[in-house]
Amino acid sequence: MKVYFSAAMTRYRKMLPMYMSLAQIIEGLGHKITSEHVIDPKTTEGDWISTYKPDELWQREAGRLKDSDVLISEVTTPSFGVAFMMDEAIKLNKPQLSLYYALPFQEDSLPLMLKGKPGVNFQIYTEEDAKVVLTNFFTTLKL
Repeated sequence: MKVYFSAAMTRYRKMLPMYMSLAQIIEGLGHKITSEHVIDPKTTEGDWISTYKPDELWQREAGRLKDSDVLISEVTTPSFGVAFMMDEAIKLNKPQLSLYYALPFQEDSLPLMLKGKPGVNFQIYTEEDAKVVLTNFFTTLKL
């Protein structure tokens, strides 16, 4: 299955090791990630933003999403780009999973607006149960 993996890239990359771990799990389950740049540490080196034209970037990423079977988003770090891709996936009727990392001192800090968004499957996860959460998502899909 082709998976568009979406996560915050522009201002906060401290979650990159977690993104890479999630991508490794997804690929280990036999799926292909169509948005490899999200997990590439070199993507955000230097003045990378100036190398993109906004309309071309949107067209490229929307095309990758359209060609994918599902969207998996890591939503712990707020990102307009991730939110736009989630909305686009709803318009395309793509199954999606949005993952929110449960920090040890938090019980459930997922914003209420996100919990109430129709068409989005939000799951809180930890490093220990990420593989189970992803496996369950893929197991329940009926494509």
